[in-house]
Amino acid sequence: MLTGTLVTAAGSCRSASPIPRSANTAFWGPMAFTIMGGLSAATFLTLFLLPSICALWRRRSLGHESTRPKPERAPNLDAIGAATAAE
Repeated sequence: MLTGTLVTAAGSCRSASPIPRSANTAFWGPMAFTIMGGLSAATFLTLFLLPSICALWRRRSLGHESTRPKPERAPNLDAIGAATAAE
């Protein structure tokens, strides 16, 4: 998933890169830079920032500080041994 998305975004930015150099109007050059910048920013936000925010939100909504379960405490065997030795 990550590779396909990055290759698609890079290909789209690369295909728009000749437009600013060959355009004779004042419209298409800045428009190409805007499209490339927006596509790059949207790809970064979608692939890296948004999943991080969702993971933090999910962790806080469940009330957990970490995603790992806490280990169970072992029973105190010293108290059992002391009780049997006194009998």
